[in-house]
Amino acid sequence: MSQGTQGSYLYDVFIEEGDKSPQEFHLEKFKRFISDYGSKVAQTESQINTDDNTVFAEVWDPIQDPIKFQFTPHEVLRFDEMIVTENKLMQKIILVFANLNTEMQSLKHTAVTQFFPSLSIFGESVDDSQEDGEKQLQFGRTLPLLMDFWNFVERINIVVKNVIQQLASLYGNGPAIQANPALKALQQAHFLEVFEELSDLLGVIITLDETITQNRSFHNHLTLYNRMIMKVMAEPERYGTTKKAVGRVQYLLHKIDGDVLDDNILKSCIQRSFDEPGISVQSNKIFKAEFEYSLKAMFQNLSECINTTKETDHRYKFVGFCGTYLFYYNLFLDTSDKKFFRRIWDMHKLLPIIHLYGNTVWSCSEFFNSKTPDLLRLIGVKYPKKEIDDVKMSTLKVGDDNLAATVQAHYLQLCVWTSRIESMFAVESDGKDVVGIQGTLILQGIQLAFRISNLLKTQLYLHILAAKPLSIPQVVLLCRCIEMLKTIKITYGRKTATFAKLISTLTEFLSFKIEKLLLPLKNRLETKKKQNDTDMDQLSSVLLAFHLLGGGSPSRKRLLLIKLTLQITLQKTTGLFKESEFDEIRGLLKRLDVVSDFESSLNFATDCSLIYWSKTLIRTFFDHVYECPERAAELKYIFNALEDPKLILERCSHLPESSKLCDRYRDEITEMLQQAIIKPLCTEVETDLRLNIHSSVTLGQHSQNLNTVKNSVKDVTCFFKIRPIRFLGKYIDISQRVSHYLNDCFYELTTVGPHNWKTYEEMRSLASEKYGLELLNVYLPGQTLEQGLDILQITRNIHLFVSNYSYNLNIGMFIEKCSTTDSKNLNTVHIKHVANSIRTHGTGIMNTTVNFVYQFLGKKFYLFSQFLFDDHIKSPLLRDMRYFKDHAMSLDNQYPLKRAMKFVKGIKKLGVARSGLSYLDQFRQLITEIGNALGYVRMVRAGGLRYISDAIKFVPDLDTIENFTELVDAEKLSNCSKESAKNLFDTLNNLSQKFAEGSDYFKSLESVFTKEMQNDDLQHLRSFYMIVPPLTLSFVEYMMIAKDKMIRSGKESNFTDDGFALGLAFILKILNQNQKFDSLHWFESVARKYDEEFQELKKSMSDKGVMTNAERNAAKRHNPDDELQTMRLTLTRITNTKREFELLFFSFSGSRVFFRD
Repeated sequence: MSQGTQGSYLYDVFIEEGDKSPQEFHLEKFKRFISDYGSKVAQTESQINTDDNTVFAEVWDPIQDPIKFQFTPHEVLRFDEMIVTENKLMQKIILVFANLNTEMQSLKHTAVTQFFPSLSIFGESVDDSQEDGEKQLQFGRTLPLLMDFWNFVERINIVVKNVIQQLASLYGNGPAIQANPALKALQQAHFLEVFEELSDLLGVIITLDETITQNRSFHNHLTLYNRMIMKVMAEPERYGTTKKAVGRVQYLLHKIDGDVLDDNILKSCIQRSFDEPGISVQSNKIFKAEFEYSLKAMFQNLSECINTTKETDHRYKFVGFCGTYLFYYNLFLDTSDKKFFRRIWDMHKLLPIIHLYGNTVWSCSEFFNSKTPDLLRLIGVKYPKKEIDDVKMSTLKVGDDNLAATVQAHYLQLCVWTSRIESMFAVESDGKDVVGIQGTLILQGIQLAFRISNLLKTQLYLHILAAKPLSIPQVVLLCRCIEMLKTIKITYGRKTATFAKLISTLTEFLSFKIEKLLLPLKNRLETKKKQNDTDMDQLSSVLLAFHLLGGGSPSRKRLLLIKLTLQITLQKTTGLFKESEFDEIRGLLKRLDVVSDFESSLNFATDCSLIYWSKTLIRTFFDHVYECPERAAELKYIFNALEDPKLILERCSHLPESSKLCDRYRDEITEMLQQAIIKPLCTEVETDLRLNIHSSVTLGQHSQNLNTVKNSVKDVTCFFKIRPIRFLGKYIDISQRVSHYLNDCFYELTTVGPHNWKTYEEMRSLASEKYGLELLNVYLPGQTLEQGLDILQITRNIHLFVSNYSYNLNIGMFIEKCSTTDSKNLNTVHIKHVANSIRTHGTGIMNTTVNFVYQFLGKKFYLFSQFLFDDHIKSPLLRDMRYFKDHAMSLDNQYPLKRAMKFVKGIKKLGVARSGLSYLDQFRQLITEIGNALGYVRMVRAGGLRYISDAIKFVPDLDTIENFTELVDAEKLSNCSKESAKNLFDTLNNLSQKFAEGSDYFKSLESVFTKEMQNDDLQHLRSFYMIVPPLTLSFVEYMMIAKDKMIRSGKESNFTDDGFALGLAFILKILNQNQKFDSLHWFESVARKYDEEFQELKKSMSDKGVMTNAERNAAKRHNPDDELQTMRLTLTRITNTKREFELLFFSFSGSRVFFRD
């Protein structure tokens, strides 16, 4: 049948690839099979290989299990080979309906596995901030899927039409029926199975319609894509295409939008014409009566099970039933049975909403309100919208009030069922039906899973639709439902081997019971003297049923034939069967159907993929688990449920790589766990360890205080008893993560304070004793043995170091200031000292040092901001900015020296500190300390590179490092030698990479502080570049005084202080004011000013040198001092000042190199 309609797939002309021959197609298919098989074998081998000490998670994972039992029987025979009967007419009818049912099942499977996931997840993005054009790209990537979906919908329409016409041909009154009494006798059989399968297919159509309608991304993305196509249509040559090609795409988009994206799939399916020459459908009264009978029979079966303990997938079947009733109404326009429709309408009081798939829900009341409003008026529903809302709110209120009691009742039922299933084979044979008990337990577990799933989905989505937030107790109860669902599935998984033995026995037992019930009917028919056509059909069907039941395991194909056959056998019109016998056989068939394919029902009932769209519940649950550590063991079930969306995410078609969506989802959930449980857990454990250790040291009552602290802090040891949790291909080990945090914390703090090593050793031992955490030994010595300051002491007292030492940029070392020590010798810190400290303490202290410098800079920049925010500073800077902007042309774009001197004098008028320094001088010292801290970071980096260079200097060639592991393997040495060779090779590779790459700490600090300092709240920092000229004047004055005191052996003497230049360059860079400062041309202005003064003074001195003796004598009498000597001193001062400015300029220019982009 499927081959006959292959050519009906539409719009294949849009596929531009050439047609492949059958040989090429099968060869390519075989290659894919070989490739997939090889990868699966490799995965299986890696999973069962435990030589690499792989840690397996505690929760059973059906996806990752290397071995899996397949319970569903596989049928190798065709339908015509299984239907062995002499009644050829019955054989043809059963064969037709069997093939149609199989086709409808195949379409349903295709929709569930291919289109449901892709359509549900459409629009989800890896990055919340999408770039322009990303939505158009996403829709473009989805076009192939939508074309397949388009063809799929057309295929559904063809199959539905074929089913209706086949049924109408059987249940008709045409010439063929009148001429064949045997065919007319078969009209008494009700092929309810065909109508039920048709109902399920219409349920698939409704799900597809609702999924697309409720996912607004389709409409938004299509609108943007159409706009883009319109632009391309206007200028096709610009985009390398033609108007004809763009027109074809526009036509394709129009058809896709109208046929499948505009809530028209169900409408186009049921409103088409089904009448053809020789086939009457709409005017066929016999078919109408059979359709109505099947509707009432289906509704009777559904209403008896919904909201009872027998309910399984009946809610989803009710969706298809509503679609089937709408089909019946559109086909025959029959409104005679108002009571029946009223019963259907009243079902919305039991089922206000039904979860379909993913994030899609459906309401039968809203469905009929939108599709058949006339029917609602006929049954007296005046205000359907109000009634719908009232029912939802009342159901929500009742559900919230009874949620705790309902969940507790389900939990008790689960405990009873679990205990019975665990001891299933321990049932003693005391005359009871042991196999029946075991089969009942299997069905009870699936029914319980459906009840819990329905409760979870109904309460969750009622809250979402009502925009009513869930309380924390309600979230915890819903998460308890998720745990119970996964408990049921894991229980089935643990009993896989048991079920493998049981299923075949149970199916044989059920088949035997059906045969036993059919045997009296067979005997009655065989012994009946006068047999009409109906009796002959029944007898043939009974014999065929016996043949099918005894012919092998009940596969899906065989079960379908049994059901169709028994539809003919169990005709109530003959009076050969009792009503109770009818019901018993149908109940056994239902059980046989569920048992033979219980995996599908189990997966459907326990699926929690909806949790992807309700991730906020998980964060709330994580917070609750942290507050109640005794529930820590439940995390493994929640993470097992969190893996359910994986199958949907992997079917993503609108992104170039679906794996990125999975990675983002995994990172999001992992971050929730980190913030809600792991991070607070680390802090609490550390605090608890400190309190225990400090209390024992202080009071000497270790055991007593240990108990006191333990009682005051909740018992978090439950978290460390959880085995590693596997989540989307990665393991989450809470114990390992907390241990890693404590290891880092103890190491860094011991690095800063080596004298506390004993305390941290005690904390490490206590962590092992109390929490079972195996921490690493720190193994850090107290101090280096070589001469010079130790880097640990410097890092610990970084605030004193930057104020007591001066930095030399060219040599890269620090020199102690004379004013800070009474010693006759000055300490120096050089790169060699840093390298020695790193060699002693390890490279870990480098990152620790940078972290301390970062914290120090944060405090200094706070003072920096406060100074510039002061009105006495901010106002003069703003005046200078306006002045320079207004007179830039007249000043030749050079900031005048006089203006800077005026600013310095103005600041001095504000007062001075006790040390005699003005506020500007103190601000200069602040910038110098910032620069010294940066210089210290630079020196640490250089020391690290020197340490690595010394460590690898004995390696002959860094480019080609021998693989010692291979050499040891070639010599067949011991395992210990192999391990040593591997460690050596890894160490050399690590050192070689670090030597080649290094670590640019300046870039890290720059990126961090740039974001903070350019904040809109710090507008007052934008005028910093205007205070640089006065700062340089202050620095030059300070350096001239310090150098002059060196000659006179003064206490405040100094000869280098490049920290000021380095700090200045860093601040201008993070404030993005380099260009603004360069526009001042400050150093050019200073140089020109002092050159002018120098030339004027030289000219005055030359003029003094050519005076006459009389003029010279008169000048001496007028001024007793030697005026010429004064000029020489002034000339020397100008020369020295100019030289200091040049030295500052060179240091400043060199410092700016570090912060180039």
